[in-house]
Amino acid sequence: MSQEDIISYIVTGRPASDNPLADQGSGTSGGEMAVGALTGALAGQAGEKLGFDVFQIRQNGAQGLTLTAGRYVASKLFVSLQQPLQSGGTATEDVSRNSGPGFELEYSLERWLRSTLRGGSLPVGFLLRGRYAY
Repeated sequence: MSQEDIISYIVTGRPASDNPLADQGSGTSGGEMAVGALTGALAGQAGEKLGFDVFQIRQNGAQGLTLTAGRYVASKLFVSLQQPLQSGGTATEDVSRNSGPGFELEYSLERWLRSTLRGGSLPVGFLLRGRYAY
């Protein structure tokens, strides 16, 4: 089964050839169109039913489709996981690339200062971000 058919079945329950959304997109591939529809359909429902504050499926050129789900554990602590859903490379590229889950922990030190710790398949790092408003 083709990748477009799989995504179309997830979104609409039909193959890509019977997908009513396929006639609407000019200049976009069926996969991109289905991902957009899938993201819109699942984001609100998944956030409510699964208890996530953030639920996104994004298309990234280097990593393919990436699912990001996160939640506020405490009023100042946010935890998110990122899992690649699809890889865009060949089998040898996929083996060499770490395609496991990545995580981010974000803590609000002050209203204007946040710290972020990244790990897993994401580049390991610690960030401090400040925001200044006039």
